[in-house]
Amino acid sequence: SNENETSALSAFLGDAERDADAELGASTATPQFTGPGMRASYEAGYRAVSKGSLSMGACDMVDAPCAYLTVLRDPWEKFMSFYQYACLEGSENMGVWTEEWRKDAQAKGYIETGCPASPTQFYRDVGGMVEVLAPGAAPDSHCAVEAAKRNLASPCMRFLLLEDLEGGLKHMRESLPDFADIGAEHTAARNDAAAAAQAAAENARRNGSRARMDDAKTKRLDAYKQDEREMRELRRLMAGELEVYRFAKEERYETQWEEPLRTC
Repeated sequence: SNENETSALSAFLGDAERDADAELGASTATPQFTGPGMRASYEAGYRAVSKGSLSMGACDMVDAPCAYLTVLRDPWEKFMSFYQYACLEGSENMGVWTEEWRKDAQAKGYIETGCPASPTQFYRDVGGMVEVLAPGAAPDSHCAVEAAKRNLASPCMRFLLLEDLEGGLKHMRESLPDFADIGAEHTAARNDAAAAAQAAAENARRNGSRARMDDAKTKRLDAYKQDEREMRELRRLMAGELEVYRFAKEERYETQWEEPLRTC
């Protein structure tokens, strides 16, 4: 009967797919990414990975077991590195510069000296990582900071620290069966051909921008770092980011590995 067919369909399809079918009509998704397809792939041992800096919240749209994995870097080191890369070096064809800076690059010498912004001015323009970890919250607000902490403490979240990447990979191998061999190649002997090829591949992915950091730009960066007022104001602006990282490193990093990873 139609009623039995509907019941069977409801048992077969995931909630998200049923909702989409009701609103949009029959699904046109690749079968692998429908509710039944994802379930079959998961049970067969396959795992789908979606990567990107704007992935937080994606699990809300997935009707399948879903979790987050990210790598955190000390926000102070991360920003100062990005300031050097994007502002002083003008990397990626000055892609982060304002239209005015690019227009005046030759006439005002920015192409030689780097963008005219100080670290604090540049930070006000580009912001930080809190909104990435807490999408939807007002950037740098107390609400965003607390939301980012909650997301990092979620049982469906695991994060590594860049400063101890090998330690994090070891934790993953030991506590997450789906990642039992992640980074294992780094624990093998490093003198063999495979290790040499791996090192060459990793080196090839480096952006190679440091050559644009000449003596004049280095002196400019060093002057900013030695300017106590500039650095104090930058730390004030980054207070939310620094607090989120402190929480992640000091209060959550080790304990997360003692808990089972759950789906969101």
